[in-house]
Amino acid sequence: MKKIFTYISILTGIMAIQSCSKQSSNEMLIAPQVNNTNISATVKSNGTYQLTLNNLANVVILKQASHFQVSETSLDNKTNLLVYTYQPAQGYTGPDEVLLSTSKNVVSAGVAVGGCNNSGSEYHTSTVTSNISIKLNVTGN
Repeated sequence: MKKIFTYISILTGIMAIQSCSKQSSNEMLIAPQVNNTNISATVKSNGTYQLTLNNLANVVILKQASHFQVSETSLDNKTNLLVYTYQPAQGYTGPDEVLLSTSKNVVSAGVAVGGCNNSGSEYHTSTVTSNISIKLNVTGN
């Protein structure tokens, strides 16, 4: 009887320790977040369209506009924010479209596993990605 009680006590202790252990960073997989945004804009054939992209870590043009003189991302020296700039090709009127992909890293505190109150300083990063489709209507002067 004493052996059975000792065996049950040991198993209970092992299960309690395992349920309160932290998962390793490799085990805590966070699903990437993807946001899709559609923007419609009108720009005159001799004008410029700009979109401020706030404080993002990375911007990539996935699909370049077809009819442009300028279609680029750059850092605004005054605000230190990323900006997408479009200027239509000289004399062009009609539709155009550009597709941007933006991303930024988000840091969050670790989550306790098994309902235990683990107060470690484990942080996790995840990447938030946004796909921005800009449909441009280029009109005459």
